[in-house]
Amino acid sequence: MENTWPQLSERLEAFFKVRAGDSQELRIVYYNGHGGPGPDQQLVLASHNLETNRSSTPHRPKPPAEAAVQWFKIADRMYEAKCDTLAILDCCDAERAFFDYKKYKSGSFGDYQREFIGACRRGETTRYHMSPAMWNVLNSSLVEKGDSISASELVKRMNHSYRLSYISRSAPDAVHHVLQHSRVRKINLPRLDTDIPQDQKKVYQEYKDLYKEQKRLSGRNALVLGGDSGIGRSTAIAFALEGANVTIAYRAELEQDAQSTKAEARRLGATPIELFPLEKNYEKDALDEYLSELSDTGVVDIVVNNLGYKVETDEDELISMPGATSGLRSIRGGYRTQTGSFGDQKFISTALNRMNSQSIIINTIPLENSTGLISDAEYRASISLTKDLTKNISASKQSTAVAIFPGPDWLLLSNTEQAIRVLDTFVSAASATDDEKKAMTGEVLELFG
Repeated sequence: MENTWPQLSERLEAFFKVRAGDSQELRIVYYNGHGGPGPDQQLVLASHNLETNRSSTPHRPKPPAEAAVQWFKIADRMYEAKCDTLAILDCCDAERAFFDYKKYKSGSFGDYQREFIGACRRGETTRYHMSPAMWNVLNSSLVEKGDSISASELVKRMNHSYRLSYISRSAPDAVHHVLQHSRVRKINLPRLDTDIPQDQKKVYQEYKDLYKEQKRLSGRNALVLGGDSGIGRSTAIAFALEGANVTIAYRAELEQDAQSTKAEARRLGATPIELFPLEKNYEKDALDEYLSELSDTGVVDIVVNNLGYKVETDEDELISMPGATSGLRSIRGGYRTQTGSFGDQKFISTALNRMNSQSIIINTIPLENSTGLISDAEYRASISLTKDLTKNISASKQSTAVAIFPGPDWLLLSNTEQAIRVLDTFVSAASATDDEKKAMTGEVLELFG
């Protein structure tokens, strides 16, 4: 194995430096790769190339040496840092990092908070499930400036999300340990100014490469509700890549995320995406006037009704939930409903007035109850309400209506092929011929269920 510690040591020394007098800084060490016990049974982190013992052949040369480092060396630097530190290890045998490092005394007190998140317990193996689940929870929880989520709540939510998935029910739970307490008592991860994750960019690029010649939505006007993030963002970008004139509607405080969606479409060479921010008490007339200027006819050809609802937990931590559940929820459990439902009837009624018999509305929410903040019975009821909404619009014969329930976002991020399948389903529905729309109206499409 190649010893990479000298180079890493120099980088860590610079990384853990803090500004003079600033003890409020947080340093996060994130690792995604191979992990396992070394000769001394302490955790060793190494590249995913596990074939270093294979001999070379003329047709199959021997791979380069595996790069490896002992975890306790990194842990020493973290423990000496004059700031709060959080270690996140997405690897097999991750919890060994906590139990085998003797300087860590769980529950002890000091000047700085030290916490640890691992993909699995000691001796367990991972299925590349933790990182995608973590990004999804962070995406859905850190919505606005000022939002934050504790490390313990992050682990709780991502464990719940992939435990419910039929693909990852056998995956091990992630673990969280407090290595040293400070006066802060817990590490909170804040909302930062970030770009679109690379995993999502990879999906969009591969979608473009696969369908670049088709332009199935050329010249059509599409309105995507909640197009600033998640499935709304992905659908908006896919539509723009297919030639549609896309407008995304979003809460005004999510301007930065909306701008990121617009910039990504521009980077991909797609049809430019327009932005329509929704203020807390926006006027129907303003939206109607905007929609009337979309084209010479003022017709909206496609609406993606991305139903979302936002609540607070009893720790003032935010999470997105299906809009349809808002009418079912009780006040039990300390959860308080917030304003800003994306299932807003005012918005949908305004959009419907700009649609005709050739138009289509796609109602969508995640297929699985991945938040853990409502019961499965309540979640099934929200799915049922969305289906009823679809059938009612279809029965009115004003426009075609379908419901598409994709799998959880974190699962899509871990599998590009599945993500592209979901986006193609949205585009196929939006680009259906008149005869196909007559046959499909009122249908419900459940993906990965």
